[in-house]
Amino acid sequence: MTMALSVGQKLELGILYRIDENNVHTSINVNELFADKRVVVFMGPAPFSRLDTQQANEYESLSSAILAQGINDVFGIYVQDAFVMNKFQETVRSQAGSSNVKFYGDGDGFFVKANNLVHDFTFEGLSTRCGRWAFILNNSVIEHVVVDDYSLIETTSADSILKKLKNEA
Repeated sequence: MTMALSVGQKLELGILYRIDENNVHTSINVNELFADKRVVVFMGPAPFSRLDTQQANEYESLSSAILAQGINDVFGIYVQDAFVMNKFQETVRSQAGSSNVKFYGDGDGFFVKANNLVHDFTFEGLSTRCGRWAFILNNSVIEHVVVDDYSLIETTSADSILKKLKNEA
């Protein structure tokens, strides 16, 4: 997969969706979500798939250590509706025994399209989704960005991002 994002680039286009703590379907502009915060974002093509569940569980399991590195939030974003993402979040939190990662759906794919993160899985029966990405953002500006092929987790793993945050990578 080619690198569509670069260090210093600002992510500012997109609307994301989630089911909030009151069980209400909400939307948020990424400008608002990432503003004035240092965050870690990871993305994959298919929540509930073996690899995406593995990746999300690792981020949730290491979320306290990631947050201890001066990170305000950890976000998992997938091209899915908020209802699927809510169920995925419940599953991951249950498996990992933690509840720090916030999951968002990019139901219409606007965020991934606007930021050139699209991967076409049409011939795998999944339509247009996102590849496997991870980045560290500071006030929406990319500090660090990595991409893996959707079929593996290496540089986009929570452990790799944690090492980067600790200046061990």
